[in-house]
Amino acid sequence: MVDYSKCDGDGACISACPGSIFERSTNGRWCKPVDDFVKNSRALESFHERIAGSAKPVNLAIRYHVPECFLCWQCIGACPKQAIDVEYDDLDVREYLLEVDNSVTEMIGST
Repeated sequence: MVDYSKCDGDGACISACPGSIFERSTNGRWCKPVDDFVKNSRALESFHERIAGSAKPVNLAIRYHVPECFLCWQCIGACPKQAIDVEYDDLDVREYLLEVDNSVTEMIGST
C-alpha cells in the first residue's frame, strides 16, 4: 500500500527493492509499483486518474496487489516518509514465513 499523502517521490524504495517492483511516475513526483506487476486494475486506474498528474500530495492511499513482491519489507524501512506498508493475506505465505522464522530461531539458539 502506498500513501500518496506522504510519498514525495524520493525513490529510496526503488533502490531498496530486490524485486525491482517500484518505479517513479512519469513526472517523477511519485513512487509506485511497476504497472506490469500490479494485478488489480482498479488500483492502477486510481493512480493514473487521481494521482499521476498531481504535483502536490494527494489524500489517497492505494492498496496494490503485486504478487512479485518478496515480502522482504525493505521498501518500508527505506521510505523516509513512511508512505509504504506491505501486507499479506495468503495463509500459505504466512505459514511459510512462520516456518522460516522458527527454523532460524532454533538454529540461532543451538549454536
